[in-house]
Amino acid sequence: MSGKDAWDLTDKIRYALLGRRFNDALRYIDEALKISNLPELWVEKGYVYSNLGRYDEALKCYDEALKLDSNMVEAWNNKGFMLFHTGKYEEALECFAKAVEINPVNIYSLINMAETLCKLNRSEEAARCYDDVIRINPKISRAWISKGRLLLEKGEVSEALKCYERAVDENPAETSAWLETISALNKLGRRDEAKRYEKLMRINSKVFKLLSRGNYGGAVKTLNKLIHIAPNLPFAWRMKGITLMHMGEISEALKCFDEALKLKSEDITTLLYKGKIFITYKRYGDAKKCFLKALKISRWDEGTLYGAGAASFMLGEYDDALKYIEEALRINSENYESLFIKAMLLAWCREYEEMKLTIMKAYRLNNSKTIENLASITYEQMEKLNIKINITKCRKILCRAKTAIITYMENEAVKTITLKGCTHI
Repeated sequence: MSGKDAWDLTDKIRYALLGRRFNDALRYIDEALKISNLPELWVEKGYVYSNLGRYDEALKCYDEALKLDSNMVEAWNNKGFMLFHTGKYEEALECFAKAVEINPVNIYSLINMAETLCKLNRSEEAARCYDDVIRINPKISRAWISKGRLLLEKGEVSEALKCYERAVDENPAETSAWLETISALNKLGRRDEAKRYEKLMRINSKVFKLLSRGNYGGAVKTLNKLIHIAPNLPFAWRMKGITLMHMGEISEALKCFDEALKLKSEDITTLLYKGKIFITYKRYGDAKKCFLKALKISRWDEGTLYGAGAASFMLGEYDDALKYIEEALRINSENYESLFIKAMLLAWCREYEEMKLTIMKAYRLNNSKTIENLASITYEQMEKLNIKINITKCRKILCRAKTAIITYMENEAVKTITLKGCTHI
């Protein structure tokens, strides 16, 4: 099979997985493995087997991936999850511990490790894991809830309440955080506050129902009611700002974000959304300031690191951009946006072979978006990046096809990368 056949199979695997057509995905993965024995393909095969309930075969696939790359965090994590799912907690713990050893800032592995420790009745160690998650990224509501439950088991209800309230603020869509808060308030005999929280929960629930229907105007009205009852809730102002963003009312959205930050200056999510607005309106310097403020709160928030990298890239501050993007990829090596910017930065560094591998990985994750983003690069940027990009369009039966041709110089020879963005199967 040719290289083109391999790329076609990669697309087929992705679309089959998106459509949950697992038997089709399995067939395509087996075909791809005949071309290239990549650990990523074994992980995907393990994921397919796990969804088909074929757990022993899934474990064998993860072992095959680890034979090829013993430092593959995703394989260790997925293997641990399979073992956890089948009740083999000690073995699962070893896998999660190995994943954390390889990447200490991988939140998913840390949470899985904590939950396994809970199953083994090692509560103190589990609590330390949740503390690590919160230290790395305080946005993770699941960690606050789990920490609260461990404190509740020890009879520390007031401390547990603080965790539940923080979980509500970080993620108001998390119903369990609201219910745990109400339960803790009742345990402390604070009945009136519990009733008030119940009322706020009902209003909040209505907001999310309206948002799910695309009724942004109704959501804003309901949020105004929430803010009238409880004006000191940062998340209410944040949610109103996000909703106004979707409505295109940018100046009003920024006012809401500023109100949220007055109440909670260390609100990573608000700073992130404020930075996104500035990126959209090409205020890259202001955007970077927002992302850097957020990074002072949490050094390992993936979205913030990507934002700082993207803003730096647009400002032409390529050394900064590469630093932030590398850190974002340390958290999630499969982040398409970070991979795309990294590929462009590698071109600037004239590290073309790695650029080629990175742009192909980004393309494998999202082919149409890769070509769309390549098309948006200006001639000035291409000149700085030492590359030339041509986007061609043609018609094929029943589909539109786009082709991106990236030309670059390597060892005094002109080389090209051709990416065909057809999405037909």
